[in-house]
Amino acid sequence: MWEEKYQTLVLSIKKNKHPNMGALVDPPAGDENAYRAAPTTTKKQQLSSTSISRNMMRTVTLEQVVQTVTLEPARGRLRVGILLFQDVQVLDYCGPSEVFSVTRLVGQAPNVQATTTSPFQVILVAETLDPITCRGGMEVMPHVDFDSCPELDIFLVPGGVGTGKLRYYIPVINFVRAKGKECKILAAISSGAILLAQAGLLDKRHVATHHQTLDLLETEFGNSVTVERKLQWVQHGKLFTGAEGIDVSLKIVQQIFGEIAAKATARHMEHAFPDTNQRLVNLDDDENETGCELRCSIM
Repeated sequence: MWEEKYQTLVLSIKKNKHPNMGALVDPPAGDENAYRAAPTTTKKQQLSSTSISRNMMRTVTLEQVVQTVTLEPARGRLRVGILLFQDVQVLDYCGPSEVFSVTRLVGQAPNVQATTTSPFQVILVAETLDPITCRGGMEVMPHVDFDSCPELDIFLVPGGVGTGKLRYYIPVINFVRAKGKECKILAAISSGAILLAQAGLLDKRHVATHHQTLDLLETEFGNSVTVERKLQWVQHGKLFTGAEGIDVSLKIVQQIFGEIAAKATARHMEHAFPDTNQRLVNLDDDENETGCELRCSIM
C-alpha cells in the first residue's frame, strides 16, 4: 500500500494531472472515510485555524458564526501528523511543518513535471481542540483531536518542557503508541524521544536527541535504547530521531522522494542540507556546553 501510493503519485505527475490539493470539495458519495471532520468550533477559533493553515482548512467568512471545519482528503498526498501539547517547543513542530509544506517534487526527467503543491498534507493533532500554548507563549489551534485524527503515513513527536509531564499521562502515551505502530515513518524531535521511549517504540533502537535530553534518556531507558551521543540525527529502519526537526524532516523527504527534492527544499528554506549527522554541539567542550546551557535556559 505504501509503495502503491508513491507509484500513483509519481504517475499522476508524469501525466501532468497532479490534483490541486488546495481546493476543498464535498466527499464523494459512499466514501465517508475520505474526510475527517472536526467538531463545530467558534468563529474566533476558526479564524485562528484558517490563519495557521489556509491550504488545509475551509475559508471562514466574517458572517459565519459557526461552521464545521473539514480536512481535505489526502488524494495521493502523504499525511504527516504532528503532535501538539502544552509547552511544546515551537521550532520542534514549526520546523518540520515548514519542511513538509514547502517540499515540491522537482522535474528529474523530461517527462516528469514539477509539482506546484506539496506531496505532504500536514495535520496538527492534540488531545483536544483547545488552543495550545507553546513554550514562549505562542498559541496554535490543532486541526484534529485524538478521536478525529485520520490514519497517518508519517507521525512526528516534537519535544519541549511539556514532555516531562506527558510521559506519565496515559491518554497521550496510548495515542503515541497506537499512531507510532500505525504509521509508515515515525519521528521524534529532541525530548519527544522520551514519549516514544515511554510508549515502548524505541526498544532495541539507536536514537539521537537534544544534548540536554541525553542523560535522561540513557538513565531511564538505557537498558533498551542505544543513545547516540555524538550524532545529530539517526535513522533506524522507519524511525527517525534527532536533536532538531528541520534536519530530520529533510532526511525524511530524501528517504521518500530522493536527494534532489530534499536538497531543493533545503535551498528554498536557505537551510544547510544535513549531509552529515555529526552533532553540532561539542559535548567534550566544557565552555561550549556551558554557553549552550545558558542560551537554552533563556529561550
